[in-house]
Amino acid sequence: MSKLRASRLGRLSWTMFDWANQPFYTLIMTFVFAVYFTDVFITGADGAQKFTLTQTISGIAIAILSPILGSISDLRGNRKRWMALWSLLFVIGMGLLWYAYPGAPNGIWLVMFGLILASMAVGFGEVFKCTYKQKIHAVKISEVSIIFFFKLLRYLGTNYSLYYQKLLFSIIASIKI
Repeated sequence: MSKLRASRLGRLSWTMFDWANQPFYTLIMTFVFAVYFTDVFITGADGAQKFTLTQTISGIAIAILSPILGSISDLRGNRKRWMALWSLLFVIGMGLLWYAYPGAPNGIWLVMFGLILASMAVGFGEVFKCTYKQKIHAVKISEVSIIFFFKLLRYLGTNYSLYYQKLLFSIIASIKI
């Protein structure tokens, strides 16, 4: 049951795609933009309600469409094109956040659409990224041993260390001095 394993560049690219998506979750969805959206852009309970609405809509869309897109990816095999499409839509969604200045006329709905589009795009990009796991982690059953376990730990350690380095750099870069 041997499968072909991805090249070193393929494994690095897969790791870097995951690494590049993490600031969206940490800076936009959790620490910086979420607080700005609910406390400055739209004040009061209405801001938290609208932010939650954007995540609810994108979460439902991801939950419904992910199995369909995953099976399309498995059948057609054109994963890189789909990842490029979702990356482009992610950039467009993030670009719409530019209009999130306080008191923006009709900017609320544009920014909310941008958040929904960006959240859906990053979620669907993750779907297509995960379909590469079978190539990235292909091993023989006989290779499952203590050596494989240590290789897996090294791989996970690399991903987590890159993630936390990026997180630290992003937080430091977002602080105005």
